[in-house]
Amino acid sequence: LWQYVKDNLTANQNTITPSHLVMKISDTFMQQQPDDWLIQFYSYLLEKSRYLWNEKHKKETLRTKPILRLTNDQMVSPYDNQGKLQVYLPTDQDSDYPTVKSCFVADEKSLQFLTELGLEKPTDYEEIKYYIIPRYQTAGAIYHATMRRDFRKLLTYFLDCSWHHKAEYLGRINRLPFCRARHLQENKTCRM
Repeated sequence: LWQYVKDNLTANQNTITPSHLVMKISDTFMQQQPDDWLIQFYSYLLEKSRYLWNEKHKKETLRTKPILRLTNDQMVSPYDNQGKLQVYLPTDQDSDYPTVKSCFVADEKSLQFLTELGLEKPTDYEEIKYYIIPRYQTAGAIYHATMRRDFRKLLTYFLDCSWHHKAEYLGRINRLPFCRARHLQENKTCRM
């Protein structure tokens, strides 16, 4: 971190503050850092958060910088330019949501930083609404394992949701072809 600060911040600055550091973060630099370094970086930002959270524009700067590593090792910003959360904490089940690597949640300070940044676990209904339902509204092929996982999520949500949500939920999935079937005479596989 110090090498980056020394090389990339201008020499005529007398004091390097956390907000100066955050303004200089680049995607290339962050992608090169190992997970252990990122955990230390999150701890540093957590400790210096009073400098980062006080002014609205500084908070927005941090929230739109590529500081979070996903499970696929891609670096992303916590929020998009419209302020919408675009990365989540990992869940106990497989999820289509982009989630941070579990090593960042395993570290107490790192998790606290992510939580203060506004990250949360995605809800089952949002995953169904934004990922699963749209997948079945197209005619493309879907892997068997994905269909099984999706069916489990659809069924589990139905069994667990409150009675007043069941009618709306059934309305959404009523004509959704999320089951795989084989026509015996023609020996064709299709979704129903």
